[in-house]
Parts: sequence; C-alpha cells; structure tokens
Amino acid sequence: AFEGIVISEKGKIKDFNNQFTKIIGYGPDELTGLDLVKLVTEEDREMVLHNIQSNSSKPYEIKAIRKDRSIIFCEVQGRKISYNEQPARVTTIQDVTERKLAEEEIKASLKEKETLLHEIHHRVKNNMTVISSLLSLQARKAEDETTKSVLQESKNRVQAMSLIHETLYSSDNLSSINIQNYFTKLVKSIFNSYGDVQRRVKYKIKTDSIAI
Repeated sequence: AFEGIVISEKGKIKDFNNQFTKIIGYGPDELTGLDLVKLVTEEDREMVLHNIQSNSSKPYEIKAIRKDRSIIFCEVQGRKISYNEQPARVTTIQDVTERKLAEEEIKASLKEKETLLHEIHHRVKNNMTVISSLLSLQARKAEDETTKSVLQESKNRVQAMSLIHETLYSSDNLSSINIQNYFTKLVKSIFNSYGDVQRRVKYKIKTDSIAI
C-alpha cells in the first residue's frame, strides 16, 4: 500500500504494514506494543489522544518523530474496527512533508511580496505627500487667484491618488479598497484644504460599502 497502515488497541500498536515502518523509520520488531503518541511531537499528542478516544474518522495533520529524531508531516485518518474479536482502531498514515514544505515556501514567498507591495504603496504615498506640500506652498505664494485655484486643484488631485496608496498600505487586501472609507477620507481631506469653506458649507456622504 502507498499509505502506512497501523492497527492499535487502546493507543498501543498491534499490527502494521511495511510502508508504516518506512515512513516512521523503525524496524518491525521495535513497533509492536509501542504507544502511538510516542511517535508524535508533544504539541500534537493531545490531538491524537482526542481522536483515538472519540473514535473520530476525520483526516487531520500531525508532526511525527522518526527513529532518527527527524520531524515529518503526516496526514492521518483512523476508524474503529474489530481486530481479533477486540475493539481496535485502524489508522492510515501518509507522509506529506514535501507538500507541506512546498506550501511553507510559497507562503513565505507571498509574504515577502506582500511586504514589498506595502512598502511600495507607502513610498508612493510619501512622495505624493511631498508633492502635495510643495503645491500647497506655491498656492500660498501665488497672488493671482486663477493660479492659486489651479495649484489647489492640482494638490487635491494628488491627494486623491495619495489616499488610494495610503488605504492600500494600511489594508490587508492589496487588490481593492473600500469605496465608502475612501470617499469619506477624500472628501474630508479636500474640505479641510479650503479653510474658510468649512464655516459656510456642510457635506454629507451617501455610499454603500463597496470594494473596488
């Protein structure tokens, strides 16, 4: 059989196939009578005992200890049987170490890329904040109202783009933003950029919580 198979009574090994000895690294004469939980890391022993005592037939993953003390990841599934006219449990064991390590490698790679994207959004947002501040300074120095209005409008557009990067930087989701949160921040930012307007104008935002 491709999978290891072990029969146990009250948690102690009674019988097994050759594949089980290959997976766990023990010789056939070393396994009979051995307590199953001794082949499992301490952190997973409670889970194994619970599955044995409850006669659960659901598959689950554990970390097993081979004879050479190396740790392997295993997918196990057991069920209640009758063995030599006694209640027992048969458990199938599959070594999934390679798959598990590949999954961990992919997760680490994704985490690295997410961190990089967060950093990019943060830097873009900071650069836009600098541009916005420079436009604001120029607008204050401008004496012509048309020039001042153009600079203010440019500043507001930069702020609108900057807010997108700020929202993505502070979010767990790097592919979309919540339109409701974005509009609330955007309108407040633009509103605050016109000093005297706040005394004469009130704003109200009506929008659903939609991801874009």
